[in-house]
Amino acid sequence: MNDTRKILLAANCRVEQVVIDAMEQASGLTVELNYIDSIGSKSINAIKRHLSYIKIAHRVFKKSEDYQIVVFWQQFIGIYYALISLFLSFKKPKTPIVILTLIYIKRDGIKGNLHKWVYNKTVNSRFVKGIVCHSSEELKYYSEQFSAENKHKFNFLPIGEGVDKPSVVSSSGNYFFAGGTSNRDYKVLAKAFAESDDHLKIACQPNDVAGIDFTNNVEVLHGIYGDEFHELMAGAKAILITLNDPNVSAGQLVLLNAMRHKKVSIITDGNGMADYANKAYCLMTKPYDPIDLREQIDFVNANPELIKEMGKAGEEFYESNYTYKKYGLNIGDLINKILM
Repeated sequence: MNDTRKILLAANCRVEQVVIDAMEQASGLTVELNYIDSIGSKSINAIKRHLSYIKIAHRVFKKSEDYQIVVFWQQFIGIYYALISLFLSFKKPKTPIVILTLIYIKRDGIKGNLHKWVYNKTVNSRFVKGIVCHSSEELKYYSEQFSAENKHKFNFLPIGEGVDKPSVVSSSGNYFFAGGTSNRDYKVLAKAFAESDDHLKIACQPNDVAGIDFTNNVEVLHGIYGDEFHELMAGAKAILITLNDPNVSAGQLVLLNAMRHKKVSIITDGNGMADYANKAYCLMTKPYDPIDLREQIDFVNANPELIKEMGKAGEEFYESNYTYKKYGLNIGDLINKILM
């Protein structure tokens, strides 16, 4: 029997208490967390990570009816839950669910068709009542990609990041930094730094840079997480966020952490980041254009005092709009909307 006082939050990490408290504050319900940490472990590979998602999804499937609503912190846990529900047709779940941070990138061929089929089944599931996107442009994009009759399920919520101020001290070092794995264009960085004395550090997965030739002034690092990632950000001149598809939501968490570190970000111009990137604390670069990117990098080198002031503006904007508490309150409000 459903417990009308409880939310089950299924996650791939220990969700920060400030988010949970804010969800409870906004919804008036108690949050119970069920998770397997696949973020903090440096050794976990993609296969093990997805197996952990399936394990959590199965756990939730067995107990979902004990809760009024289920919220999936990571999209693949929610997708696997939908697939388990589809194949185990003898036990159809009734509890409404919300999936946070949907990211769908259209692919070609047979694999692309299978990929879209999986997402279609998830979006069209009758128990999926809310799907969160982290850019407003995606609301239109997903309504076009999936059944128009389900467009009401998509909701734009600005993402939040961070609990306390970073423990590392921000300083202006002698290198630029790029990090992340989703929808990144590292080829354009290789070209922009190929004939330069500037030093670049990249923290990513090996497959993100497969087949790309970097010059000696580019240092590619793998297995960088948590404090190490923050330390690299904190010591950089600026943060580079270059995207393969500028209209797909990606890079926001790196941007928000850059703002927390009072760092200016150079960002691929496009709809995917339009809700977060502001010229008060960001520099915009044209997609796939190493010459324009090079000009933005040179601007950072030539204007250290202005870049410092822009970094301060970014931190102030983050504190007002993109904290974890604000995100938790927004999730709680969405839950109220779904349960009305």
